[in-house]
Amino acid sequence: MAKMRIFFTGGSGKAGKHVIPYLLDQGHRVMNADLRPLDHSGVDNLVADITDSGQMFNAMSSYCGFDELEAGTGTPKFDAVVHFAAVPRILLKPDNETFRVNTIGTYNVIEAAVKLGIKKIIIASSETTYGICFSDGQTNPNVLPLEEDYDVDPMDSYGLSKVVNEKTARSFQRRSGFDIYALRIGNVIEPHEYTELFPHYFIHPEVRRRNAFCYIDARDLGQIVDLCLKKDGLGYQVFNAGNDHNGAIMPSKELAEKFFPNVPIKHELGEHEALFSNRKIREVLGFKEQHNWQKYLKWENLKFNIPSERKMKSKFFNFPLIITSLFGYLEWGGNNQIFLLKTELDILSKIFNNLLSVLHPQILLPLASQILLMTTLFQKNPNKILTYISIMGLGLLLGFMFVIGLMDINYKIIISTITFIFFGVVTIHHHRKNRIIN
Repeated sequence: MAKMRIFFTGGSGKAGKHVIPYLLDQGHRVMNADLRPLDHSGVDNLVADITDSGQMFNAMSSYCGFDELEAGTGTPKFDAVVHFAAVPRILLKPDNETFRVNTIGTYNVIEAAVKLGIKKIIIASSETTYGICFSDGQTNPNVLPLEEDYDVDPMDSYGLSKVVNEKTARSFQRRSGFDIYALRIGNVIEPHEYTELFPHYFIHPEVRRRNAFCYIDARDLGQIVDLCLKKDGLGYQVFNAGNDHNGAIMPSKELAEKFFPNVPIKHELGEHEALFSNRKIREVLGFKEQHNWQKYLKWENLKFNIPSERKMKSKFFNFPLIITSLFGYLEWGGNNQIFLLKTELDILSKIFNNLLSVLHPQILLPLASQILLMTTLFQKNPNKILTYISIMGLGLLLGFMFVIGLMDINYKIIISTITFIFFGVVTIHHHRKNRIIN
């Protein structure tokens, strides 16, 4: 794809200051039109006000820098407009001013671009259009996950301004036939904010409810904008701009059940599938996230504790695994019978008298597995890997005994082993339900 000359509004803001460097790295030339310049090497700056229609027409028909004077062929034409400039949320300015700046500014930018013949226009819409973020009181969405065909219904001046901007974009697209894409941008996260904010989010997931637990890494947003620039011929489109997973450690189904009870679910949710769906940008634009929170936060390095009730629950599951494994029972050849507990007591006595007689995997594996399980009971947070290894080690023996019981229709063997198998399955389910994405 040829490198583009891009007119970018609001590039000095939280999102824009990361998106512009990404576009520059792709080889594009970027003119940043904002109320203050962006201090970044390679970007051209022009101080301009989006609420002034004349300034937008003039800025979009201007040189980017002194070097463009040298050709002597007049002002080069911009290939695309990316419009991010806006009052970024409620409670910064009076509501009517937020609405005025955002709607009039967007109208002015799109009008100037269309009338100057710039055929690729990308505007920043918002996750707030779904009506949850800035609602008065807690409101539930009509359905989850949130997708672009949702009937957006915000009750605040900011979200409403973004809905109006989408209608403005659609109107100009119908008149011009140009490509105009609206990005419903999720909660923008800068690189430093993972360590500053996310540990708190993990302890108190309720603070992320209004964002439907969504986030978009500012650098991944740069990729999305670049993909929009490269994708031609879609006409008017709306895309959710979010990362693949939720900004939470709780599985998606559990998040939905806890924070959005009784809200219909469109389809079976993936374990950590974002409730703010980015399926469309992945399928239509080919988006592949590069910066998820798991890349920057390792669970073992986080400076907070797992809730104590979760620790105790894990220990509650591990303890019966030890007890039920001790009562595994087997009988063979008529009067030959034995409990696993008695076998292990015999092994312990032989360790000190005849060590070589017990050095066999089938003998030591169950004992070692039980010791590992007992170790987890003394850990602050029972290690799931040790638990899995222990279940696997004991499961090989007790599972074999269970099969023998089924084959011989021996209820003593079946009952003595099935309890361990039951608790093993339940324990694995518990750890998987509460796991962190690695």
